[in-house]
Amino acid sequence: MIVMSIEIDKISAEVYPELTAFLADANSIRKEPLKVLMAVEDDIVHGMVIYEPGNIVYLYVVPESRRSGVAKFLVKHVAAQSPEKKLTAIVEPNAVDAQCFFLQQGWRIENWYIGLDNKKYFRMTTMTTQPAQSPPVEVGLARFAKTVPIFISVGNKII
Repeated sequence: MIVMSIEIDKISAEVYPELTAFLADANSIRKEPLKVLMAVEDDIVHGMVIYEPGNIVYLYVVPESRRSGVAKFLVKHVAAQSPEKKLTAIVEPNAVDAQCFFLQQGWRIENWYIGLDNKKYFRMTTMTTQPAQSPPVEVGLARFAKTVPIFISVGNKII
């Protein structure tokens, strides 16, 4: 499999109006334009990724090529092109296959937020995040379970 870099101005607005509109809108707020890569083998496109250094904006693998290493191949290529060690991606909570893919690659859910469309999104990252703090009740229960002497007087009855 090879990676082909696609020049955005070579994508026909007449043939692919949604893609060119998305890229034009996304690039209107960036200093550097997004990059587009395709994973190709035997003249067949198996997947594409739209990214900027450190951030995967969109990852797509054609259904017939899923679970064959295409997404992993593209993500590794993006990582190699990014100067930062940390990569991020925004994933919809109902995109379970995408979440499972990233989790299997060692990514973690860093946080979540509500988008402008009022939908919830997960921000996933390659970096280890801080573990969540246990609520005080859980800490108290853990300490109680470890330290309480077990006498018949502590329990009401043995069941």
